[in-house]
Amino acid sequence: PAPSYIPLPYPDETTPLNKLLITICEKRSLPATEYSLFDGGTQSELDMDLPVGTGLGIIRLVRKPDAAGIALQATAPQSQVGSGSPSLARARASIRSSKSDSKGSINSVQRNASGPLFFLTPAVAAQYKTFPVVKVNKYGVKQFRIMGIDATSITNFKSALDAEDPDGQASEDDSGGGSLRRDSRAKAFLSMRGLRRSPSTTGKGEANTKRPSRPIEDILEVAYDFSRKANAFSIRYKDKEIHYESKLADEIVAKIEMLLQMRKNPTISVV
Repeated sequence: PAPSYIPLPYPDETTPLNKLLITICEKRSLPATEYSLFDGGTQSELDMDLPVGTGLGIIRLVRKPDAAGIALQATAPQSQVGSGSPSLARARASIRSSKSDSKGSINSVQRNASGPLFFLTPAVAAQYKTFPVVKVNKYGVKQFRIMGIDATSITNFKSALDAEDPDGQASEDDSGGGSLRRDSRAKAFLSMRGLRRSPSTTGKGEANTKRPSRPIEDILEVAYDFSRKANAFSIRYKDKEIHYESKLADEIVAKIEMLLQMRKNPTISVV
């Protein structure tokens, strides 16, 4: 099977974008002449002679419209280069195709093949950052959480968004509130069976999860779970596997994978 990430040297800030384009396409066995780099903010095509360190926050790798009409997108959040530290370019591309249904509307079909590219230095991967996620338990009940990740641990706290998607929108299979109704019925069933536990609270009165923090060293694997959903992923610990969904799944998986690589290779510095 193909690896879940592609090792790439972090480009020097003076590297021109056309060289970065060629490097990415070579790694993914793509014809560079059929692709171009776009500014993720303005959605405008970039000048390929510009250096990588122009201050771009998001760069998208897009297949040109005249090339079979398929767009391959790659996202690279702005990162801080740390003292020559090595890094990984996380690779999972989203190939999107469109087709019309019987009513003539357009349905987007996303096929995840090789991925958004996240250029992460060890220093950036180790920085604490929070992400809105949905935790899916073994009964299919969705629990909204705020996941915090740093160099040593993953924290998991209850979200204030108890009745809405933390992504800010319902997914296609959740339209009409059906998912929330199913969750309510499931919670009621678990309560009757005595399987639900009341959340503990901190001294500040904030609700915690049953185990709000787990060390990175206990993680065996982080992986996408496309069989469930395009934005689904799972974290396998030594004692259990936990399933999540998040609009930021790509960045979460990239960050955790980088931290795991850093633990396997202690020579990687975070300064």
